Amino acid sequence: MLRKIKRFVRISILYVWTRLINLIYKKPRVVDDLKTLDEIINYNKSITRYGDGEILLMNMKNIKFQMADETLATRLREVLENERKGLLVGIPNIFTLKCMRWLTYDSKIFWQHQLIEQREIWYSIPKGRIYYDACITRPYIRYSNKQHSKQIFDGLKKIWNNREVVIVEGVYSRLGLGNDLFANTSSLQRILCPATNAFSVYDHILDTTSTVDKKKLILISLGPTATVLAYDLHERGYQAIDLGHIDLEYEWYLRGAMERVAIDNKMVNELDNQGVMDEKTDDIFESQVIAKVF
Repeated sequence: MLRKIKRFVRISILYVWTRLINLIYKKPRVVDDLKTLDEIINYNKSITRYGDGEILLMNMKNIKFQMADETLATRLREVLENERKGLLVGIPNIFTLKCMRWLTYDSKIFWQHQLIEQREIWYSIPKGRIYYDACITRPYIRYSNKQHSKQIFDGLKKIWNNREVVIVEGVYSRLGLGNDLFANTSSLQRILCPATNAFSVYDHILDTTSTVDKKKLILISLGPTATVLAYDLHERGYQAIDLGHIDLEYEWYLRGAMERVAIDNKMVNELDNQGVMDEKTDDIFESQVIAKVF
């Protein structure tokens, strides 16, 4: 009972703070997850995404898998402030309590803290334009409504259905390894990059990926580096999707996990216990690797 009272008091205090901040600052307009997916699926648009990590890096603060870097901070601001035809800019749809109603208690607390602590950046986002839901790649663990997750995963799979796909990922991300997330692609190739501080070799990653045929769909799982890379690849004529933690979310979804758990043979950067990590994958995975950038 005492725990429930404490939770109620905490969420109530943050609720008041959020209401006050929304009265002081003008909040950006964010399209929901299903409409975001519709834009990508039906109009072949690219998406670049911002979350708490990108905001911290814009404030020159380190995050777990990427050191702060002035060039990265500058590029993150540039991408956020620019509008490009066919490119969606994704930010979390968390600026009203109504939008957060589907989140778990812990997720509500987390995002309300974000809006308070990092409000100088969150509320300085250019207004007068439409943003899209960055959390389409986080459709499971943070949501109390788990039934909605299947709808989002099914929608995501439509993006690469019967497409030739190239995944640009951290070396231990291993998207789709051991599951059917990309079973409906017509072909799958991979470019492997550093697991941490990928932006240190950014030019090499961009140049290597730019050798890929432009008819192929580029999927990126590379932390904040993906935010900039999706933008630059779109500028070079690719459809590029910043997919973030989608594979881990899918693994948790398949397991029916109620909290983040280790996935053997894959890096879970939000956990200290990574489970069993093996340098080897399998023959199919290795045959998909077309380049390594380190």
